[in-house]
Amino acid sequence: MRPSRAGRLGWAGRLGWAGLGALLTLSGGSARAETPPDWPDVVVFCEPTLRHAMTELGAAFRASTGTPVRVFAAPGAMLVRQARHTRNDILVVEGSAAMDAAASIDAIRPDTRTAIGGNRLVVAQIGGALDKAGFAAALGTGRVAAVDAGVAELSGAATRQALDAAGLSPKLSGTVGTADAVFLLESGDVARAIVFATDVAANPSLSIAAEVPGGSYRRVTYLAAISHDARGAMPGKFLALLTSAEGQKRLRDAGLEPAP
Repeated sequence: MRPSRAGRLGWAGRLGWAGLGALLTLSGGSARAETPPDWPDVVVFCEPTLRHAMTELGAAFRASTGTPVRVFAAPGAMLVRQARHTRNDILVVEGSAAMDAAASIDAIRPDTRTAIGGNRLVVAQIGGALDKAGFAAALGTGRVAAVDAGVAELSGAATRQALDAAGLSPKLSGTVGTADAVFLLESGDVARAIVFATDVAANPSLSIAAEVPGGSYRRVTYLAAISHDARGAMPGKFLALLTSAEGQKRLRDAGLEPAP
């Protein structure tokens, strides 16, 4: 005995084409793919030295667009490793190598990468500024805190380059971030700290005792790009803010220099 037409069609025949269409629609299997909704905020991954600047820009962005900005900071190498696996919209890292690494794992949209500013190293202290007698004089003879002094990236590499160029070898206390350097300064464990200008701008208790000679270390430049999985128009608008006249002014107020 031959099976009925419904039997030959199996469960689809018994369900009926109308029922099958309804089931596919409910299960998300419709032929027409739906556009994912925009995220309700903009998530920014940035270097620790830029946390204050990105937070300030995020507040301005929310005031003008109503969209909140969430800022998460970590060293560049860690940001790149997490960028492809953790939801983010804008990636801001130091140097082309870090951004190249992000592009190599498809974590960013390469055509959106752009330089947003540079940073410089300074000798910081607690309290009022000195007469800025010079790099060596500002360091003195005591122990000096240096952000990421034990890490071959960020200010660690730049600090070593500057000290080698000046022929200086102070006793360094490596710190993970500026907060640790400030703690050592406030506790009296160190008298000076080598940090970025943005770190001083973000900490009212700090002042600049001396500039680290600019030609003694590789220029520090930050690049930003829209992440591969970003949704909607807001990430692009935030990136546009970073390079706009208003955004560049705010970045300068936060201690950054204009992008090269």
